[in-house]
Amino acid sequence: MHSACRTRLNCPRRVIDVGNDGLSPRLHPTNQRDGLIAYCCLSYCWGGDQSVRTTWDTLADYVKSIPVDRLPRTIRDAIRATVKLGLRYIWIDALCIIQDDPVDKMREIANMPYIFKGARVTLLAASAATSTAGFLQPRNNLGRVEDTCFKLPFSDAGGAKGSVILAQKPLFETKSEPVDNRAWILQEQLLSPRLLIFGSERIWWSCFTSSCADGGQNDLRATRIGKIRHLFSTPAMTQNALETNVILRDARWEAIVEEYTQRKRTMPDDMLPAISGIAEDYQHNAEFIYLAGLWKHSFPHNLLWFNLKSQERANNRTISLCKRPSKYRAPTWSWASIDDPVKFTRREQFNARNAGSLSLDYRPELITGEVALVSELAPHGEVKSGTIKIQAHVRKMLLKRNQWNLRLYDPNFTGFQPPREFYKDAAEDVYLSCDKDEHSLPVLCLQIVEAQGIVLVTESRYCFRRVGYYRFDTRTRDSDSMWIGLPATTDAPRKMEQKYREEAQRKNRDIKTWLGLWSTETITIV
Repeated sequence: MHSACRTRLNCPRRVIDVGNDGLSPRLHPTNQRDGLIAYCCLSYCWGGDQSVRTTWDTLADYVKSIPVDRLPRTIRDAIRATVKLGLRYIWIDALCIIQDDPVDKMREIANMPYIFKGARVTLLAASAATSTAGFLQPRNNLGRVEDTCFKLPFSDAGGAKGSVILAQKPLFETKSEPVDNRAWILQEQLLSPRLLIFGSERIWWSCFTSSCADGGQNDLRATRIGKIRHLFSTPAMTQNALETNVILRDARWEAIVEEYTQRKRTMPDDMLPAISGIAEDYQHNAEFIYLAGLWKHSFPHNLLWFNLKSQERANNRTISLCKRPSKYRAPTWSWASIDDPVKFTRREQFNARNAGSLSLDYRPELITGEVALVSELAPHGEVKSGTIKIQAHVRKMLLKRNQWNLRLYDPNFTGFQPPREFYKDAAEDVYLSCDKDEHSLPVLCLQIVEAQGIVLVTESRYCFRRVGYYRFDTRTRDSDSMWIGLPATTDAPRKMEQKYREEAQRKNRDIKTWLGLWSTETITIV
């Protein structure tokens, strides 16, 4: 076994005993006499409510026997695969968690990292969109069959007949599978040291060291999940790492969140629980403090996330933003408070964007940060409140609608104001009509780095809530500066060059003056 793929065997609270043939499975509550057992896990799409699941009413019966004929096809296929792999036990969430017991669900969700990391292998039913679809059916779609391919008959040891295809080029294009769009499955894909992936066109094997397939491209990193899995399994994200580059670790966490928020969730309350296993594993390796989807040591830079749809909406008005959930889920400063995909502004991008611009010796400070958990059993799960207090540069401005877009405007400064982009967080956070000039919203801009920050509105007398992200362009390149540096064949280019050079210098002075007007205050955000 690869050194990077070694894991300690685990003993989940419950597993399914498939027996020798898988025909009479039963739920097996483990105990100390079992010791550390060898088991596999199933990762799959539910696709709706499960007809067969463990509840307090069915628990006693399932300990005796689970009705195989009532199980959905995906679970039956998983039991069959477990037997073929020579394993006796398999962990399946619908059957191994008491689904009508909130305490049991919280406890088992918190144990997800240990359950999936301790498994001998995780069976990923990638091609199955629902639990009734199954994943062991014949694969009819063989992709592109070129003239140079050879199809040969084949029989396995049991006499089953099939075909082997020989080709000079890969037969299959990299494609997205149903599991790649489900939020809950991301942490199962990332935490499992070994994955056996049953795709719609081929079978993959993946561990933290290598990958292979039964045809086509062998490098799993060419796939969507392969890229993020490779990122997660590199040394900076593993327990035995010697790497101490915190910024790199933060960038990897943000990449995981970006992937996660693009996936679908059935229940709005699942936003934080469905990524809690990755958060627990991340914290266990680095001993960081977790605050509703963000890490305390990364504040306030990790507040620089924005709604990806809001950015895309600037060029495509047909794109609509989601509303914030009606039930409280996370503080407004957390990405978990909205349902749309988010994107972080990387720290290296701060530097690249502001290279050569006006630099300030400025460092905002997180004074306090705290969240109240719904349950202490789930320290990375649901929260019922969250507050941060930050000392930073702030400036009162107005948010106004300019044609289709919302723009920030400083009514108390008459000099040149740099172009600004505003991306609102959710659909109902800001609504302004453009019928009249007086339709504007007073906001408070809080500066995180020189040209970027967050936009706040008053929640109560002493605190604010976040409604968006802003970005200024403090560089003074003018669209007419093409004159600068042209060969001076006549006096006109020289005069134009001098004119625009002076204009750029004036704008520089105005921006520097304007930035100097920002005051330092301590702000509470909920």
